[in-house]
Amino acid sequence: MPKKETLKEMYEQLEYWKAGKEAIKLQNSHAIWMWEFPNLSVIEYDTLIKIQKEKIKKRKALNKKLKIAKLNKERERRNIYETKLRNFN
Repeated sequence: MPKKETLKEMYEQLEYWKAGKEAIKLQNSHAIWMWEFPNLSVIEYDTLIKIQKEKIKKRKALNKKLKIAKLNKERERRNIYETKLRNFN
């Protein structure tokens, strides 16, 4: 019969796997940057990765703002249409 894990052990295992996953992502990023720019130091690679992550965050934020603006525009268009219908009747 398998041993029942405590909540603390499960949490520690989850953190261990998360850390491993992040390390693999970082390793893959380093490998890509090292292929592109073979003469840089590890610190410079880390800087490039941070810049890339910031750009991704900014792009996601911009996409979210554009999506909200599009929804607001659609809502406004719908309200104008409904107002015209009410005035017509």
